[in-house]
Amino acid sequence: MQQLLVCVKHQQEFKVETSNRLPTDTPRNRITRHVSLDFELRPLDFSALYRMADHKAIISWKRTSPDFLKGKYSREHTWTFDGGLTISASPSPSVVPAPYSNPAYVDPDEAFVAAVSSCHMLTYWYLASKHGFQVDSLSR
Repeated sequence: MQQLLVCVKHQQEFKVETSNRLPTDTPRNRITRHVSLDFELRPLDFSALYRMADHKAIISWKRTSPDFLKGKYSREHTWTFDGGLTISASPSPSVVPAPYSNPAYVDPDEAFVAAVSSCHMLTYWYLASKHGFQVDSLSR
């Protein structure tokens, strides 16, 4: 088992491996050395690094035809985000044919790809800025 510890006195991190059994290539009569340390080790607290953001979106849809039970209804809907932006969404026409979908609206699968790509890009921009690289633009 591996545990990450931090030295309280010197603010240094140490990786410590513990095991209940000896490795198979270790002789059984191995001598163990004990080392005394002049500082205290405590488990490192990662709770501040793993704060979860709170995101909210309202998904709205309303039936516009009487044929819902027959599967003949529009899948057009809206996404409203906590900042106030509203986006029209619809499944891809390759999955749900028109007139029950709208090719001009955002497809949820496309939105997912855009969200992951955006997070990926922003991570690179953060790393580039921390390592002294200047980035001016990107378009893909």
